[in-house]
Amino acid sequence: LTAYSKEDIELAEREGVEFPCFYSLSIDDINADFFCQCPECAKIREKAGDTGYALQFVSRVAREIKKVYPFVKIEILIYSNFVNPPKDGTLPESNVICRLANLFSDMLRGPHSHTNTHALELIERWADICKRAGSDFYIYDYIYTLRYSYPFPVFFRIKDMVQTYYENGVKGMFVETQNSFVDCLELNKYVLIHLLEDPNADVDWLVKDFTDRYYGRAGALVREYYGLLREAMERNCMGAYCVGEDSRFNFVDSTLAIAAEKVFEKARAAVKGEVTFERRVNWLAKALYGTMIYNFFELRRQAKDRGENFDFDIKDLKVRVISA
Repeated sequence: LTAYSKEDIELAEREGVEFPCFYSLSIDDINADFFCQCPECAKIREKAGDTGYALQFVSRVAREIKKVYPFVKIEILIYSNFVNPPKDGTLPESNVICRLANLFSDMLRGPHSHTNTHALELIERWADICKRAGSDFYIYDYIYTLRYSYPFPVFFRIKDMVQTYYENGVKGMFVETQNSFVDCLELNKYVLIHLLEDPNADVDWLVKDFTDRYYGRAGALVREYYGLLREAMERNCMGAYCVGEDSRFNFVDSTLAIAAEKVFEKARAAVKGEVTFERRVNWLAKALYGTMIYNFFELRRQAKDRGENFDFDIKDLKVRVISA
């Protein structure tokens, strides 16, 4: 790593650009069985836990780097098997960046929701560790799911998320967003970017600004659909996690499906003949229709129990999803 640093610094000097900010020396999600099994290492792991063991290793490297390049920082990703703080109070070296992956957060709700008690506790504990060590605290977050793409309006919770990080001394964020099939992806990114610039930005204004420009005359109807999604999320108990099991999609119920389809009919009529806006409205509806296909017979049963008219044909829904 010292050699890499030397090479990169010399390259930066030749190119006239800034020196590298930091290097990531991450254990990532390696299984602890791959750790050294010698008696000395086993003793450290027993005392400090796997996280403490990994953090001690990274800190040893950071101390050596600091002797040669005191401005270089070394990052450790607090991820998967290593999210729990060290058992023995091990602290990172001051030039270590601890980046906590917010893996276990319910992405449909803010950090202060009852569904995110554990996730918030991890954020606060690592913030305290970094504060005591004088090291930087970074975050790795998610606004997408690895699973099937159901309606995913996480912009509801982004302001609370960003402000919580800011209040806990987070210096940097990386947010994973790559699933292009998420229906609200563009709006989620738009809100996120503005909140990173200003954690106190008005989210309602941002949503209106985006939807009016992105969906044209259907903007107000899209916001009505988002309101229906939010009501359904509050009505039902499902949580969404980036790698968790979410196959039930139970916040999309028959009541939401019926009301949302009426809104989409109006939205399509509002932008009829405007190809770009038509395509965007259809894409927004695609995730809802896909979820309805996945859970079609359960939704039909719900509607019957509730006395609702579930006037959908599964073949027609499939055509809409494919053609969107």
